[in-house]
Amino acid sequence: MKRSCLLVLGMHRSGTSALAETLTRLGATGPTNPLPSNKWNKRGYGESAEVMRANEQILARFSSSWRDWSRIVASGSPTDQRGEMVGLIREVLRKEYGDAPLFVIKDPRICRLLPLWVRALKEESVEVKILISLRQSEEVVNSLRERDEMGLMWGRLLWLRHVLDAERESRELPRSFLNYEDLLENWRQEADRITQELDISWPIDEEKRQLNMENFIDSALRNHALERLDVAPSSGQVAGWIDRCYSSMQDLRHRVAEEDAMASLDAIGHEFSSSIDEIEIAAREISSQLEQRNLGIRQCNQAILQLQQARNKLSEEDVNYLRDLAIKLEASNLHDAHALMLLAQRVRPNGPLIKKKIDEYANQLRQRSSAE
Repeated sequence: MKRSCLLVLGMHRSGTSALAETLTRLGATGPTNPLPSNKWNKRGYGESAEVMRANEQILARFSSSWRDWSRIVASGSPTDQRGEMVGLIREVLRKEYGDAPLFVIKDPRICRLLPLWVRALKEESVEVKILISLRQSEEVVNSLRERDEMGLMWGRLLWLRHVLDAERESRELPRSFLNYEDLLENWRQEADRITQELDISWPIDEEKRQLNMENFIDSALRNHALERLDVAPSSGQVAGWIDRCYSSMQDLRHRVAEEDAMASLDAIGHEFSSSIDEIEIAAREISSQLEQRNLGIRQCNQAILQLQQARNKLSEEDVNYLRDLAIKLEASNLHDAHALMLLAQRVRPNGPLIKKKIDEYANQLRQRSSAE
């Protein structure tokens, strides 16, 4: 029996939940243990709790988390470790989807772990078809700011990492791109298009699909619409990357100058990965958040002065400062503590205390996520 997986990729808060749920209503099998709806996603996430937990475990293996915007290179890990990760994914696939002939998987974390997931699905003899959901970065980061108290610049860097990785690692697979607002405005048109582009054979007839979709899609689902946001346009290096990235992704969506679009995305990815100016930008924002949380103007100013040196290279003293500041924050804001410790690890990858704290923070964050 031929089996196919509709693998939904995209940055957090980019409409991946609406897309995944649409695919299940059109006839694809969803997960056995879906994440429950909550105030941030009242119609459900279309996402497997088991898939999310597995991805958190794998990210922790790379001393990372969903809030980290560094690139993960799975091929750089030992072969036996990659095998263990793929084995974990295969176990989850069997538990959540059994032998379903057509099923949908969605978890934004997969954007950064796609090679491992593709390998696992292929080892399960499942054909992979990619759907990438796109949304304006400013809508995404404002949604994350409200839900997770995440800084705008940090959210922009996350948006870049997820979009760039999802596009680059899916080039050899059948894929289709979709704008979140287009799905909300005309789901029938978008469903017809992706059905044709990916050659999907739905297991239920059109009448049943229409009935399943009735009253599900609603333009009100699009919170933080760009035209309603009272925010100043961003500028600088990161904003330039985002503008070029979004434009190139739209070219891919409309199948216009695709080779040029991918070359542009490769150039952005190289600039992003090789530059460390964004470390300063993100760290400045963390310092601003510290100030807003009344942790001391003097401390925040010191953080900014220290982190300005990141233009060229973080010194050992800078790393010590980041490490110590993270430890001070761990009781009051574990997410920011983890983010700061990850920055410190980039310069001191083998520091025993840094590694210990990153593992400790990742475990605590995973436990919190599982409890929510």
